Amino acid sequence: MADSLNGTVQTNPWRLRRDIGLRFARLRDRAGLSQTAAAERLQIGVATLRRLEGGNEGVRFTDHLVEAMLKLYQIAPDSTDWRELFPMTAETRNGKSRSWWQDFTDTELPKWFNPYVKLEDRADLIRRWDTGVPGLLQTAAYAELIMRVPAGLLDENEIQRRVQVRMGRQSLLTRSKPRAPQFDVLIGESAVNLCLGMGDLGRAQLAHLLDMSQQSNLELRMVPWAAGFGVTAAGDAFNLLTFSTNINDGDPTEPPVAYVESPTNAMYLTKPAEVDVFELIWADLLIHAHDTQATRLAITTALEGLPK
Repeated sequence: MADSLNGTVQTNPWRLRRDIGLRFARLRDRAGLSQTAAAERLQIGVATLRRLEGGNEGVRFTDHLVEAMLKLYQIAPDSTDWRELFPMTAETRNGKSRSWWQDFTDTELPKWFNPYVKLEDRADLIRRWDTGVPGLLQTAAYAELIMRVPAGLLDENEIQRRVQVRMGRQSLLTRSKPRAPQFDVLIGESAVNLCLGMGDLGRAQLAHLLDMSQQSNLELRMVPWAAGFGVTAAGDAFNLLTFSTNINDGDPTEPPVAYVESPTNAMYLTKPAEVDVFELIWADLLIHAHDTQATRLAITTALEGLPK
């Protein structure tokens, strides 16, 4: 994440809006005002204030509104908040920076998936458990193949659009600005075995896993069948997302999120008790997982055993 200190503002539009919204929400809470009371004093709708604090792309941060909010929340003109929020909000109006997903969210991405790609784009640490190959590590051919199952669920155009989106998502692992997240992956042995029956496609996918496992921000570990019931209890797949702390007050910019997806919907779990369940599952899987070196050896052995 780019700094907002010393005149430098963040370059990811959604991240920037979200940080601004969270910051204004904290200032409002500190001033002892509810959203309803603040909106009434600002002479804007409560829904507008909620969208503003939520980082909604449809809200325009005018200098007049920013000044009115800062004065209402009793922020002094010589304070850090006053000095930083004006250039930060101005940056949201320049329209120059775009994240990869902004070209897709209106059409190609399912509505229930839209929030996830924005959270994923913002996360400092992404942890993924999967019995198959995770989307961020798939080749285009592998992604296309699994999107054709079950047959008839998606038409050809939708399949190609979703493959394009998935390949676009993968850019976050190699980006330099903002800093790429740490990606910790636990895959079941079934993920490797699945590739064994795919011929050249499986060979290319395993080779891609090996290549990606060399990245400094990626840790790939395999959970063997010997883990037994623990693998079954973990379910098919889930993600755990954690976020950086705010540079001004040390609070998390977002609460941790456990994300569980089905073919038609997704759950975003943020209550501590809910997230803790997935943390426990992750910790249990981690106990049984091979280390990174043993995982690469297992994949290499599988790759060498495939017919050429």
